[in-house]
Amino acid sequence: MSNIQYHRVPLDEEPSPNSRRMRRDPDTDCETTSNNRSKSHKHWAWLAHAVLLSVSMAFFAISFCLRSGNHTAHRPLLNAAPVLPVIEYETKQAGLRPAWRDSPYAGRSDEAEEAWRSLTQAGDVFLTKATALKLGVSPSMATSKHPETGEQGYEAGVEVFYQLRCLNLLRQEARGVGSIEATADIDYCVELLRETLMCHSDAGIFAVSSTAEHMSQGTPGRVLEYEGTRTCQSFEAVRKWSDEHEVKSRQDNAESNMGN
Repeated sequence: MSNIQYHRVPLDEEPSPNSRRMRRDPDTDCETTSNNRSKSHKHWAWLAHAVLLSVSMAFFAISFCLRSGNHTAHRPLLNAAPVLPVIEYETKQAGLRPAWRDSPYAGRSDEAEEAWRSLTQAGDVFLTKATALKLGVSPSMATSKHPETGEQGYEAGVEVFYQLRCLNLLRQEARGVGSIEATADIDYCVELLRETLMCHSDAGIFAVSSTAEHMSQGTPGRVLEYEGTRTCQSFEAVRKWSDEHEVKSRQDNAESNMGN
């Protein structure tokens, strides 16, 4: 009897060490799952932001390229013009009343005629074949040699002087001192200036006045009150470039035309 040994029998309710290791706390499981979901949501949020930012940058780049492309497509001649590098901009006082009465180009006088002659006096410049190709000059046009280098190219003129000559011809006709005999020449100049004005489409704004003071001075009932400043391309810079690159003077052109 004394040799009998008793062993403890574990109760079903008492957890074993293995069961303790295998069992998990439900609260801990929920917290871990919640944290994982939160991290996943944050990652998706950042990914969505990155995608939206990339799309926005792509649309911005596309719109910028299209805008630049449109400008290039609509203004190929200006972009290729050899005078472009010397273009300067200046802010000038704009005023149509009463300063226009003091303009050297207004009125009928020898001084006004001389002012217009000086304004439109510009000869031809020389275009290389490469520049002429960019400008769209037809290869079938007659070429000429540069008087100093002998390079083959084309004689050309700067448009602003051609436009001013047309304006001067119309001014002289209106003054009764013109020399245009063919009506077609008048229509041609009118059409040239119309195209030029519409091409540039000046968006400046002016006010209209119709006071009794203006009527008493003999001015029209509706007077343009265009005062203030405007930004202009420097005409003098263009004229200087034209003078420096002149290969045939205006006088030479006149004598050549008379010879024909």
